[in-house]
Amino acid sequence: MHKLTIDPSKMNGILELGDSITIQNALGLRETILHALDEVNCLYITHNLITACDISYLQILIAANKYAEKIRKSFKVTGYHPEVFLNLINSSGCKSFPWIEQTIINLNKEAGNE
Repeated sequence: MHKLTIDPSKMNGILELGDSITIQNALGLRETILHALDEVNCLYITHNLITACDISYLQILIAANKYAEKIRKSFKVTGYHPEVFLNLINSSGCKSFPWIEQTIINLNKEAGNE
């Protein structure tokens, strides 16, 4: 389940990702992201609904960022980062990426339900 919302001016787009993002569906996701980048000036990806991801997801994000830079567009991964994504970043050995916003929110703590 992926949902692309583009504002009427085509300046910004939000691509909401869900379900499992693994090598089995990497090609489709790659095409979705490239299409979204071609349609807007600034693309925001949210992935709070993903249930699984593997290194192919991180590779797609890195490639998308490079493509966005090449075509002079803005690209950000924003919002709540689920634990599966944080584990992927930590286990990959990669340092932080400037296009991944560091707004990591623990919803249980914010709601007072630790």
